[in-house]
Order: sequence, then C-alpha cells, then structure tokens
Amino acid sequence: MAPSQAPSASPTTAAPTLSPTKNPTIHPCNDGTHGCDQDSGGGICVVGNDATNDDSWHCACAKGYYCIAGCVNVKGVNNDGTGDTAHKCLLSAAPTVSPTVSPTAHPSVSPTVSPTANPSLSPTETPTLSPTETPTTSPTAASFPPVAIDFNFEAKYRDISNTDVAGATDSDGACPRGWTCTGVAQVKDENYINDNKYNYAGQQGQQYLLIGGDLSVGSATSAEFTLPSTIQEAQYYRMGGADAPSGLYIKDAKTSETICGPSASAGEDTDVFFEQSCDLSTSGGRMVYIFVQDKNADTATFGKVLIDDIHFLDVNGDILGNARYFMPKSDTGALDWQLPHKVATDMTVRAVVKGSTGFYMKIDNDEKRIDLTLNAGSYSTVTIQRTSGIVSVLVEGDLDNTYDPVEMDGVVSNVGFSEGELINMSVETEA
Repeated sequence: MAPSQAPSASPTTAAPTLSPTKNPTIHPCNDGTHGCDQDSGGGICVVGNDATNDDSWHCACAKGYYCIAGCVNVKGVNNDGTGDTAHKCLLSAAPTVSPTVSPTAHPSVSPTVSPTANPSLSPTETPTLSPTETPTTSPTAASFPPVAIDFNFEAKYRDISNTDVAGATDSDGACPRGWTCTGVAQVKDENYINDNKYNYAGQQGQQYLLIGGDLSVGSATSAEFTLPSTIQEAQYYRMGGADAPSGLYIKDAKTSETICGPSASAGEDTDVFFEQSCDLSTSGGRMVYIFVQDKNADTATFGKVLIDDIHFLDVNGDILGNARYFMPKSDTGALDWQLPHKVATDMTVRAVVKGSTGFYMKIDNDEKRIDLTLNAGSYSTVTIQRTSGIVSVLVEGDLDNTYDPVEMDGVVSNVGFSEGELINMSVETEA
C-alpha cells in the first residue's frame, strides 16, 4: 500500500513511551523488588503461595540459614513486594568435627546413662541377662587350689564334690597330677620303703613325692595357681639332706621370681619327714607355681629330696583347701576323706548322710569307729565334734539314739562314713 500524500495534522499518540512495554511482565521474585533479606544474602523469594493468584510469592531462608527477625511474614502473601523488609536470615554454624560431649536435650527413647568409653571390637557372643553392677578392675583370679594339682601325692581319689576325677591316679612311679617332672622325680609309695629296706618315716599318707636320691637328681614343677588373699604361709614335709640350691621353692608365675625358698634346716640329714614352712604373707592374689629340685648328687652322699603333704594356712592358722574324697573301698563301700593335713587339735565334722551305719577316724593309722543307726531311706545331718580328745556325736532329728562320747585322741589323717550314702561333708579344725 502506498504512503499517504501528506502527514497527519497531529501525532496519533500524545507522547512516545520512554521504553518499550515489557512483555511478559517480570515476577517480583525475579525483578529484585521482593526485599527478602538483602542484607545477609540468606533470604530467598519463593514463587507461589496463593492458588488463586499466579503472581503470589513469599519470603523464606535459604538452606543453611535460619530466620531471626520478621519471621511472622515468612509464609505471608506479598503481592507488592513490600511486606518482608524486616525479614532477616542468619547463617547456621558449621557442624562440629566430632559429637558433643553431652547428649542432646532430647535423647533417644532409651538412652544409655553415659556414652560408651570405647566400643568393643565385636558384639558380645552371648549377652548377659543384666549388666554388671560394678565391673571388676581385673579378671577374677582362678580358684584355689586348682583341682588339677595334687599336693598330697595320694592314690586315686574323688574330688570334694564327690565326683570321680578322670585319670586322678598318682601311682607308684608316675609324675603326680598337675606336675611336670624331670630326672628321677616320681610318686613313691610305702612299698618303696619296705622293698629297699630304707628307714624312711613320718610320711603323711601312703605316698609321697621323690625328687632325687643320694646318687640321682630330678625336679618337679607344679601347674600355676592363685594364692588366696588371706594366705599366710605354706607348710610341707621334707626329708633328706641335700644342700642349697636343692629344696622347695614357690615362684611368681610371670617372672619366675622366688617368693620363698628352703629354710635354713633344708639340708638337715634325716630319713624322717619333718615339717617346714614358707612365708607367703605378702603374696596374696599372686599367680604362682611350686618348683622342687635335687641337684646335689655329685657333691653329697646324703643328697636326697623327698616332699609330702604341701598345704596352705591363712592368717588365722586355718588350712586352706585341697581335701580329697578317696574312692569307696571295694570291700566295705566306705567313703574316705583324707584331710589336707594331719590334725592333732580339736575338730568338727559336719555331714549329710543317707542310711549310714557308722563314722570313723583314722588316728595314727588305726581306725576308730562310732556306730550310727540311721534310717536307710532318710537323710540325716550328723555333727561329730572332737574336743580335748573326746568325740561326741549329734544327729539332727534322731531322738531314739544317744551316742556315748568316745575317746579319739591322737593325730587324725582320715575321716569317713561306712556304707550308706554321703551327700556332703565339711571338716573344720582349730589351730
């Protein structure tokens, strides 16, 4: 179409616009007019809050920031961009490298009382039913004396629970249970004395430990065991005449340091067992072992070392442990209990028996009896007490029989019940 012949008399618009009209219109969240915390840079404008108004918006704090002022309008609808000028956001503190020492104000449903100091490397195989009330500072020491060690060197026995001990035989010519032997060290019995026409005497049972003879040497080392906290001393019987370094030693299990050794009379020339002692008063709780040796075959013609009846005393002079039940006699069915040490003082025996016909003591190798009349099918608690050589018997619940006191003075080596059934028994001695 051709242009007009002449311009119009006046412009069609009053005045041109200063700039072109924006098309489309820019949203306040994008045109810099929202005013959402421009100071910290943590405020953001969020498009949309009103489903009826596409131009709606509101202020919020960016991730890592939190609102400290004007927060009431954070979710308000602001179409003119002037409602959130007081809205302020603050940068959150960076997380710590490690957890806080104190627990949060709102712990888990069942929090621990205090955090675990050092978690275990692996979970407990079988958890305990309840936690330890007060944990021990160190592992519990082994029981004393260990049942695997024989300090009496006697024949086959039962342990103190009246249960057969497998392989519990210290036979003539064998190394005793719980010991390691070298050289000629071995258990010997009374037949060794008779057959070789030795004049040995004073042994505390039917067997003892031979370490070395006049012309032979040997050694014996016990398994390790823990000394009770109340330990005072060890006592044992020794015979021979071997000089140092022969004799009996008690040594620390970790360092092999000698805690106590042979006394000054260790080299005494004698064919009779005599009692010696070893001070352990400062060694309670220590793990130890016994070492006995004879090293004098080349230097002494009276160089033998024989040991018998090693026993331990507490601070009150009472004997600690190691009593053994012997196997029932094959002919009578009696049950023998060899005392851990021959007793020449007052003593009390308490036992629960079933249908027993008698109690006996072996005094100076002679058996002295007290006849009992107990119902074959009933259990009875029997108390036998020896005071000044006179033995009295009390049977709980037995009203039909009175047991006359019996004189049983002398050195007691064994106690026991004939026939019947022995449930349990204890022996208390007075020092």
